[in-house]
Amino acid sequence: MREKDIFSDGQALGALNSTGVVCTNPFDMELDGAAGNVILTDDQIEAVLNVAVLSSTNAAGTQGMDVEIRSSDNNDMTTGAIVLASLHLTKAEIVAGTRKSIKVLASLTQKFLGVWYKATDTSLDNLTSVDCWLSAVPDGSPNEDIQKIPS
Repeated sequence: MREKDIFSDGQALGALNSTGVVCTNPFDMELDGAAGNVILTDDQIEAVLNVAVLSSTNAAGTQGMDVEIRSSDNNDMTTGAIVLASLHLTKAEIVAGTRKSIKVLASLTQKFLGVWYKATDTSLDNLTSVDCWLSAVPDGSPNEDIQKIPS
């Protein structure tokens, strides 16, 4: 597990609908993070997916938003994608400052790892934006600074 894999950095989810969109930064599990060198083994994932809502007025949505971490052979996260974990944000939670986390455990992944966002029913407004990343601990954990990184 790499220390921190960022899938979305202030990604705008304006007019997000129930079809959904892929994150701005799907991660290629067959390249190392430093020089893009090909590695020969599939990673196993033991981490926490963290989502932070940066801004939203979300006047349009009525039921919220689903966030899925997916593994796929394609970076579009649609063709043959496997959902490794998912979380739901209610309409009331789609406001600036909301943070949610979910444990992700997968023994093997396909080539790409990424996040899929979709509105549960109707579309969100144009001002919704999020950060989303993998790390060793849940975001906002009181012991976050003293946690050991799993090997």
